[in-house]
Amino acid sequence: MDYTFVDLLKLMIQYNASDLIIKVGSSPVLRINKSLVKTEMDILTSSETEELTKQALTPEQFNEIKIKYEKDAAYSLGAEGRFRINAFLQQGNYAMVIRMIKADVPRLEDLRMPEILYNIALVERGLILVTGTTGSGKSSTVAGLINYMNEYLNKHIITLEDPIEFVHKDKNCIITQREIGFDTADFHTALVAAMRQNPDIILIGEMRDSDTVDAALSAAETGHLVISTLHTVNAAQTISRILEFYPKEQHDQIRAQLAEYLIATISQRLVPLIDNSGVVPAVEIMIQNPMIKKLIIENRIEKLKSVIHQGKNEGMQTFDQSLVELFKKGLISENDAKSRCSKPSNFKLYCEGHFPDVDIGIIS
Repeated sequence: MDYTFVDLLKLMIQYNASDLIIKVGSSPVLRINKSLVKTEMDILTSSETEELTKQALTPEQFNEIKIKYEKDAAYSLGAEGRFRINAFLQQGNYAMVIRMIKADVPRLEDLRMPEILYNIALVERGLILVTGTTGSGKSSTVAGLINYMNEYLNKHIITLEDPIEFVHKDKNCIITQREIGFDTADFHTALVAAMRQNPDIILIGEMRDSDTVDAALSAAETGHLVISTLHTVNAAQTISRILEFYPKEQHDQIRAQLAEYLIATISQRLVPLIDNSGVVPAVEIMIQNPMIKKLIIENRIEKLKSVIHQGKNEGMQTFDQSLVELFKKGLISENDAKSRCSKPSNFKLYCEGHFPDVDIGIIS
């Protein structure tokens, strides 16, 4: 092997690759514009992937893989860029997937996010959740929200991340960024400590368990704004996933808390731009209103989509409405929009303003 881990990162920069995959039995693989591209390097051996992993991590991080079998970390090339690393074992060998993080903190307008997010970012207190599958752009959207707050508010923002991805510079806000496993032991410990650190806004990198949710809801109850992420695809699944963290006898209590403090869910999926120059998010947005609160409390989660569909004047939208709008603006192809909507056979009707698969009657 006549190259180093840093050489591979520079190759990512050269080809503007979003990801790099390193595993035994394959040459290094780049993801460029959503497509996997094998490099012309030699096939990696077990000892070579182990050596690259050692170069990517600190000795402490590398040793942690032996105990926990995986480790998240970040790597910086200074002004050239930052990278998020997930190192893990596969079939007993070391492997890594590296995601390139753009050096510049993204702006909401550059991400082509709906304008309602500017209003959501200025909410004084409560809980905002950004959701989506891995690679759906959650981290960029969260960074965009923090960046907007940094420009237009005068607050103390504490971020708890695993690892830190985008590095924010103070503008109108003071931003304190803490990395799990480096600056603090875990999310729960950091959240408890954060309440003594005079925050106005708290970013929790990911909702992982009931302890994290409890701390987030407690912070929201005491007048803070909390932002976090979940690996869920829409608002209804987000509510259900949070409830899964708890025994059934606590569900009524958690639904009541979510109804009161969950200000918005922003669920997104990335769709290729029609000119293949990048991607654009299709976004479902749910915003707290009396009917949303009522449905959550009464556990009628399946009705949320209908209220979201009818809440366009309040800034809400379903994925189908978002896809239709992106298609009509000429940003995405008909095939990409149609293949990603709830019922592809209804796409023409969606474009005409008819949504037969959504209950648009009065919900009481």
